[in-house]
This record gives sequence, structure tokens and C-alpha cells, in this order.
Amino acid sequence: MSILSINNLEKWFGIRNIFSNVSFQINEVDRVALIGNNGEGKTTLLNIVMSQDDYDSGKILFAKNITIGILNQATGLNEYNTLYEEMLTSFKSLFNLKRKILDYEMMLASKEVYSNKEKLDEITKKYGKLVEQYEINDGYNIDTRINQVLYGLSFNDSQFNQRIESFSGGEKTKIKLAKLLAYNPDLLLLDEPTNHLDIASIEWLEKYIKYYKGAVLLVSHDRYFMDRTVNKVLELKHKTLKEYKGNYTKYIELKNIELQQQRRDYISIDKERKRLEEQIINFRKQKKFSQIKNREIMLENLPKINKPAHDKTMNLSFKTNHNKSGVALKVKELSKQFENKVLFENISFEVKWGEKIAILGENGIGKSTLLKILNGLIEASSGIINFDNGVEIGYFDQEHKQLNDTNTLLDEIHLYLGYNNFQARSLLAQFMFYQDDVKKKISCLSGGERIRLTFAKLLSLKPNLLIMDEPTNHLDISSKEILEKALLDYDGTLIFVSHDRYFINKVADSYIKLEDGSIKRGKTDKEDRVITK
Repeated sequence: MSILSINNLEKWFGIRNIFSNVSFQINEVDRVALIGNNGEGKTTLLNIVMSQDDYDSGKILFAKNITIGILNQATGLNEYNTLYEEMLTSFKSLFNLKRKILDYEMMLASKEVYSNKEKLDEITKKYGKLVEQYEINDGYNIDTRINQVLYGLSFNDSQFNQRIESFSGGEKTKIKLAKLLAYNPDLLLLDEPTNHLDIASIEWLEKYIKYYKGAVLLVSHDRYFMDRTVNKVLELKHKTLKEYKGNYTKYIELKNIELQQQRRDYISIDKERKRLEEQIINFRKQKKFSQIKNREIMLENLPKINKPAHDKTMNLSFKTNHNKSGVALKVKELSKQFENKVLFENISFEVKWGEKIAILGENGIGKSTLLKILNGLIEASSGIINFDNGVEIGYFDQEHKQLNDTNTLLDEIHLYLGYNNFQARSLLAQFMFYQDDVKKKISCLSGGERIRLTFAKLLSLKPNLLIMDEPTNHLDISSKEILEKALLDYDGTLIFVSHDRYFINKVADSYIKLEDGSIKRGKTDKEDRVITK
């Protein structure tokens, strides 16, 4: 049974067409991923489905009486509530239903009702329907549902009475997700649900969605997550939408078959077109007008097949000034403590030249702090860090604090690198900043654009040791693939933090896992794309 049908949807921003003739439907137990490069209109389409944006033509039809849950950046929280109080706000409709049930129980206990058989039957029937509705919506298990979701997303008992205002930005995103999952609607609409989640929480969410009784429509750039959760992929590209059955890997397989067939068809039709055009030229020389007319008709009736398009992409390649061997970095008995909280204590490890190492661990365990210590941005509480001679560090900060928001892109490159106008524009063009794009203020850039600008600055440094904190955040899938290839080809040393398991297993040779204040080392299994536990 269909719970959502979209028919011939069209959206314009002024004179710019975002998409046209978009049609799809979601059935009761579908798990659907909406994918596409940044700027294609995914969030716009999701906002339209959420009734948070308008559209120019088409129809949106929901099944009757379905409940819808929405996770996006606009979802708000009451900063003064405790975590548990905020979770309870997801159940307002059930609490209202409970109040009605109590009201009817009081009516049933009144002499006016129980002494009047006709009235008693009427109230009893209404009471029974309310109780049935409350049971169907699992109203008697609200506490259990809240606990299940909060524990699954790595919240602990001590945080239940903590005010929302005291949580970090990432934790607030998790609270929004927790409220939505505990509400348990018929249709979940999720915009980047794995953002700010650590690997343990993402794996829990995968299992939750797998056994979820409703339908799910999500926007995601997390390939591994989509492989584990979805049974249908909707690709929004070049203003049109195409549907593919299966998970993300199946989508890639079907997409490649489709592209290969499109190339073959295009080559075949193009060859036939050229043959007919040559014949027309020869017949004109011979003044064979009937044959010319015949060939022109044949030419006109050839199928119209567009040449397979090549998307504009970043030209990303990290170069080093020289290759080295041996040990690049030695860390001995390193500790870090903030006030009374010990993040890690007496950890020691070595990194060899040419190694590519992922730093893993739950949120708040100290991964980003470790990278900042290695980069000299904050001090360790104790311990020794020794870099090999000739180390040239390139640092990618997930918060992009190296960017000056008051600068334009050109100013940033001029001031940081000393490039002239032509050199700066050439560098920015490699990262898909063209014409007037280079005059934008950095404060106006999207998350993906800020990452591309940071990469542009890193590229010019030619570092032989890259330290990267969440480099794939805000990147679409095609940009992630470009980054993966660049890092695989990189002949320097790489230390990075990421929660993207596909990216980790593609790029890293090994990992260092922060756990209970200490570390564990291991290898990544590239063949199975599963991190070795």
C-alpha cells in the first residue's frame, strides 16, 4: 500500500528550474534513499515533501491518517528542558489521548452515567475506542521507548536530567533523532541522519531502521549506511529523478550498466548519423534529389540520444616535496585532561612514513583533541611527541578555523599563498569555483564549498604528513570518491578522524582506536569493507 505518492512535481527558483516531472511513490515498508550531488535539489525536494517549501506544479498525496516524523536542521529543541523532559514532548498527542481516557473513566464512575444504560453503552464504546487507539500507539510503553532510543544513541542515565542547553551541537542533533525515533511515526523523513553520529550509534541506527515498522525516506551521503538500510534509491540528477531497486551497491551496478548501454547507443547512433550525412553530401553532388530526401527523412527519424554527460569535479591531487622512509612520528605516554575529565592517559604509538591511519572511537573520547595536540594547536597534559626531520604538516580542521570569514575566496588565496590573480583563479577553478564565485565572502559558503576551499589551500602546501579531522563531512558522494582516489594516490603519511566506514575502509591501512582512555591498534579489511574489531 502506498503511503506517499509524488506525481510530476516541478520546482523553480525565479528563472532557474530545479527539477521537473519528478514522480515516485513510497510504500508502507519501503526504505528509500534520495541521492545526488550537492546543489541538485535533494534538500529542496525533501522540504517540499515536509511541507516546508512550496512547488510550482504536480501533486503530493499522503495516505489518510498517517503520522510523519521529520529530522532536519530546522527541527528545534527547548534549551531549558532536561533531556528526558524534551523526549516526553514527542508524545503530546498520546498524553492528550491519555487525558481523554481518564476523563471517560471519571464519566463511567459517575452515577449519572452508570445508572443510565443507554448513556453507559455510548460512553463505554467511546472509551473502548480511545483505549484501543492508545494501545495501538504503544502508549503504555513510553518510558521503555525513550530509554531504548537514548541508550541506543549512547546517552547514559546521568544525562537524563541534564539541560538541553548544556549539550554539544552534535549531541543536540542526536537528541532530535532520538525524539523522532521514539515517536515512531508511519513515515520517517530524515535529512543526513548519520551526521554527528559516531560509528557505534550509526550501527545501532542501521539495526533500528532495519526492523522499523514504518517507511523511511532519507537523504544521505553515507554509502555504507545506505547499503545496510535501503531497498530503493532515487537519484536526482540534471533536473530529473530516476528510480533504482536495491541498496546503494546495487544502484552503482545498475547505473554502470545503464551508462555503458547509453555510450554504446550513442556511438551507434552517431556512427549512423555520420554515414547518412556523408550520403546526403554525395547525393547532392550527383543531384539525386529523391535519395537526398529519403536520407534526410532517415536522419530525422534517428533516435535522439544525448551524449553521456561528465559532471564537473574537483581536480584533487596531494603532492609531496619528497618521499621518506622509517618512522614519521613517535608518541610516548601522552595524556590529556580537561579539568576533572581524563580523555586519554599514557598512550604511546608510532606512525611510519607512508602509513594511512584512521583514528576511531566514540564521540567525546578525544579523537579531535589528539589531532589538535599533534598539530600543536593545544597542549598535552603530559607526554612526548617527536616528529621526524623534514616533516611538513598539512592540517584539515572540521571546523575550518583556518578560513577567515571576512575574506573573499580570492583574498584568502592571495593572503595565504601570495598568488597573483591568475594563479589564484586557476587554483580555485580546480575546485569548481568559477567566475564570480571567487568574489564570494567565505562567510556565505556552504559546508561543501568551505571544504573545497580548504582542500585548495592544502593542495598548494605539498605536505608530506596530512592530519585530517572529518574531511568527508558535507561532501557529496562523487566528491568523496575524488578525495578517496587522491588520498590513495598520496605518497605521504595520513592520520585522519572519520565516522564514514566506507571511506575508512577504502583509504586507511590501519586504525588506532581510543577506548576507555587507552588505545588499540588494528588493520582495516579493505576486501570486505568491514573494520576489523
